[in-house]
Amino acid sequence: MLFRSVSQSRYQNEMIHPEEINFEHNGLRCKCRKVQLTRRYWWCGYVNIPKDHPWYGLSYDSDKLRETPAPGGLTFSGWIGDKDSWWIGFDTAHSGDIWPGNVTDIEELNLSWARVWSIDELMAETKLLADRVNNG
Repeated sequence: MLFRSVSQSRYQNEMIHPEEINFEHNGLRCKCRKVQLTRRYWWCGYVNIPKDHPWYGLSYDSDKLRETPAPGGLTFSGWIGDKDSWWIGFDTAHSGDIWPGNVTDIEELNLSWARVWSIDELMAETKLLADRVNNG
């Protein structure tokens, strides 16, 4: 995909990241995972909830988690991997969420209200979610 001038330098490397990025933040396991649907894709951010945490096993739409700040709100809770590993997360597939590889010319969209995502921004939001888990 080709992007114009400023876009190209900022976004051209988004397509070279692996399908999943695993990292730790403030003692919590985190992951960012790419989801592909036909030719479109988006990423999701997840934080592992420790077994002794009050959020372990809760649904993302439970009273305790419903108001947890995350981009677009929490959209996932469940096991990823083994059955002892409970995760919560969010996706970046909402109206106004744009990943550079999904459009050919971001500037032409002229969406002042939209958010053009990068891997760095996704990881930063996932770390903020981990901080909220630690403070929850």
